[in-house]
Amino acid sequence: MSASNVFISGFGIQEYIATDINQEVQYCIFKHNKFPGINSDVNPIGIDAGNCFNCVFSDNIFSNSGITLNAGGDVTNVTIANNTIKGGSITLGGSSENKILNNFISNIISDNGESYGLNLYESHDNVIINNSISGCNYAILMAFLTGGNNVSNNTLTSNRRAIVIDHISPGSEIKENLISNNDIGISIGSSCPNTLITGNRIQLNRDYGIYIEQTSTEIPFEESNLIYNNLFNNTVNVFNNTAELQFGDPVATIWNTAKTPGTSIAGGHYLGGNLWAKPDGTGFSQNCNDWDGDGICDSIYTISMNDIDYLPLTTLSDQQLVFPVADFDTNVTSGNIPLSILFTDLSRNATSRSWDFNNDGNTDSTDVNPVYVYTVPGTYTVNLTVSNANGTVSRLSAITALPAPPIDGFVLKETQITVDKSNQIKSNPTLCLWKQNSIE
Repeated sequence: MSASNVFISGFGIQEYIATDINQEVQYCIFKHNKFPGINSDVNPIGIDAGNCFNCVFSDNIFSNSGITLNAGGDVTNVTIANNTIKGGSITLGGSSENKILNNFISNIISDNGESYGLNLYESHDNVIINNSISGCNYAILMAFLTGGNNVSNNTLTSNRRAIVIDHISPGSEIKENLISNNDIGISIGSSCPNTLITGNRIQLNRDYGIYIEQTSTEIPFEESNLIYNNLFNNTVNVFNNTAELQFGDPVATIWNTAKTPGTSIAGGHYLGGNLWAKPDGTGFSQNCNDWDGDGICDSIYTISMNDIDYLPLTTLSDQQLVFPVADFDTNVTSGNIPLSILFTDLSRNATSRSWDFNNDGNTDSTDVNPVYVYTVPGTYTVNLTVSNANGTVSRLSAITALPAPPIDGFVLKETQITVDKSNQIKSNPTLCLWKQNSIE
């Protein structure tokens, strides 16, 4: 692509589209195309956009491929919206002020750590809203001078790390996201001050809700991070490893704002700090006193030596802490086609469920224990999404459908069937029965 004002729609593109890296391309639209990733071993990119400005990439389907923008540090103002990406990612390198909206990204976590949902480096002031990302080593990675981004209302589940901010990436806002069933919910690394984290549901993450290694090494930042009005419900809600690092100056974290009238994430009438819960019911907010009924605990919460929430929120009802847990089992995980599998829902606290048997973003069943038949060989990712009034979570699992085996040991013989009674031979019934059960 070397021309501007081009509209590409309705194609099945087996390799990739590339814009000219030596010439500006503007106001192009790539919409309703399919990228099957046939040559993904050669180039796992569906759209490779360099020097692409004011373009729109929307409603495309990517398999083992994705979208890459690299403009050498320019403001590109590209909109990436409503795409389905399986086995790929969106990468912004040196490309800023873009809109990443309503995309569905699913991968399988890899041992080499190279599975991304959104990968941003040297990219600032982007809007990242209403995306669903699962099965990645890093669902959203913002590193290397990647600051000032608005990350809001995204659903990030079943990843190793949901949001990672690292290496001189200050000033982003992480707001009103559902961050659930990951290893780590949010990870904040070196030189990333002035980050705002508010209104998020950070729950049921296996290792930590938030992991902090906040030192300033390259630039003497004086700003602090502000983390307030979030719902934490993890076995370990916060692990601050900053004090253990042997270099740089620590960047402070503030865990509450001033007591202000407003509806908190716990449903109270005042904003202040965070709601601190644990899945086993032993969280600070689940057991603190609130004698004046303002929705704020009567005592402060000491998270660690240097981390204190002076206005921790209290729970207003048990129902607010009943979160769904996605889980299921299968009678088999692999077999020859046609492969019929019984899925058994083992989820807890769920009021609704959605089965996606090939993880294409479409609901295949809402039954509790459905049966699904795979007729085409391949490896499929099953996605069970369950919900209740407090949130939505997903669980992924792999199914392998093998080719049908060859038919061995059976010989079909041709026999003439006639109505000529003279040509019929009466057989001994016992012998006839024996022959029926003998298959050559």
